[in-house]
Amino acid sequence: MNTINNPFSTALSYHRSGNFVEASKLYRFILSLEPDNLAVLNNLGLISDPNEKIDFFKRAIGLDPEFADARFNLAVAFEQQGRPADALEHYGKIIQIVNDLFSQGNFESAVAKLERLIQLRPDFESAKLSIASAYINIGATQQKKGLFKEAIDSFSKALQHNPKNHVAHGNIIFTQNFIFGMDTAQQQQERSRYNDAYARQYVDAKYWRTYGVDPRLVKDKLHKLRIGYVSGNFNAYAATFAFAPLILDFDHDQFEVVCYADQTTGDTITELFKSKASLWREISGKDDDEVAQLITADKIDILVDCAGFQKGNRLLAFARKPAPIQVTAWGEPTGTGLSAMDYLMADPVLIPAEERHLFAETIIDLPCFLGYWVPEPLPEPSPLPAIASGRVTFGSFNRGAKHNDALMTLWVKVLNAVPGSVLLMKAPEWDQPEQRASLLDRFARCGGTLDQISFLGYMSHNDHLASYGCIDICLDPQPHSGGMTTLDALYMGIPVLTMPGATPSSRLASAILSAIGLDDWIATDSEAFVAKAAAFTADLSTLGKLRNQLRFKITESSIGNNTRYARAVEAQYRRMWQNWCGDPNNDVCARQ
Repeated sequence: MNTINNPFSTALSYHRSGNFVEASKLYRFILSLEPDNLAVLNNLGLISDPNEKIDFFKRAIGLDPEFADARFNLAVAFEQQGRPADALEHYGKIIQIVNDLFSQGNFESAVAKLERLIQLRPDFESAKLSIASAYINIGATQQKKGLFKEAIDSFSKALQHNPKNHVAHGNIIFTQNFIFGMDTAQQQQERSRYNDAYARQYVDAKYWRTYGVDPRLVKDKLHKLRIGYVSGNFNAYAATFAFAPLILDFDHDQFEVVCYADQTTGDTITELFKSKASLWREISGKDDDEVAQLITADKIDILVDCAGFQKGNRLLAFARKPAPIQVTAWGEPTGTGLSAMDYLMADPVLIPAEERHLFAETIIDLPCFLGYWVPEPLPEPSPLPAIASGRVTFGSFNRGAKHNDALMTLWVKVLNAVPGSVLLMKAPEWDQPEQRASLLDRFARCGGTLDQISFLGYMSHNDHLASYGCIDICLDPQPHSGGMTTLDALYMGIPVLTMPGATPSSRLASAILSAIGLDDWIATDSEAFVAKAAAFTADLSTLGKLRNQLRFKITESSIGNNTRYARAVEAQYRRMWQNWCGDPNNDVCARQ
């Protein structure tokens, strides 16, 4: 009865029990009726004699060249027959299939095939490298969705398959910024492990070169310094606006600026930087050793990393110590852990005194860890919308992945503490229905109702900033606070309420608010956060007056006054150089 009604199920049962004779009879019966049945061809190949099995696998592949199971089995059959070249050909084609799956975004299917390949051939290095790349792609996708613990797990699996994959390890470090419960000590320990695994090997005479010197300059601590900036984002990118004054408004009498651009495309901002820099170098496509050699040949005095562990960083070029002084700043000001990195630009709020011993770098205090350059005239701040609408609108214009359950629970408490108030969320992700649905589900689980939340998606830069006119108060996310997003809001007249945590990345907004004298907007805990939100919105007159003052507070501070900010940073460069010249461990003070 089973043979008639479901012959494949019966054949599979025989197959699994080891009764290959009966299984083969049924498989062949099915093929007589369905000659294109891929599963039957593949299974029949598994239990046939050596020569016949190859024919069955080939028939299956002929019908579907991307049928990876049959290719796996065909490669194994070739190996069993002592034909390694033929086996390797089909293993390689499996990699091609996987790469196609990558390009289609089908990472899970790609990983399943790669794991099967590694199971069959544990020594197949191409599969190990490819599966590491697959897990990195999966982790990046999870990260965008706010699944940070899952992303770290995927990056960790990538490292298991390829322990030399520094990109996977760097992604773990960056993703830790979004994990509740992390502290600075834990984060710096992971950076130290990164340094030990990938960077410390370059701490020798081959890479940490001795710098030649003109004897006339040995005691001249005031000669013109060559500053090199390394970034993959010399374009209209948020972090770029933080260090733009150092390129656009540098002191030409004291400094030369060299930009090392690791990017294949540019925009009007790129062209502006090119026109202002003393020298522009394209480093995209060059390996880290080539980049380090180029920097040494350019005789850079102070080399500045503007990326941290963000995508596309060149930290392993810095590991080779191509310049006598090396600094990390702006892009991700949380430390690199590198033995070769001398300084980290920060401020007393971002990295308080009691944490500084945890960092590999010496901490240098700026007026604020960020500057703020505005590339074009922006809309004027609007009147307080609550006065016209009769209700308070809180807002968050941070990227969607930052909004976790703990944050939504806190923000729902704020909404409930301010009767009739609503929350406006804006990010490009909210143009995607599934992303909105996911956040709405989270918002509801945390006690919110649909009438309390609304969304805006992608807009041009000017329209994006103009949309701040809908907001009365911005709420800062945790555990990864807002940096340039906070400055945008303040510039548009919107105060930001924050609650710093135990890591530098949780204190970005706090550092900015403190730098412009808005310490009242920094809450010590969740109860204070809710209480402050209620108190500030209870006095709309005072809130409206503050709205009219915030842009002035930014532009008149060292943050928004580009010339003052550039001079403050350059003063630190000069101190670094003078300190290096006076260091008894350095027997030279300048280059030839």
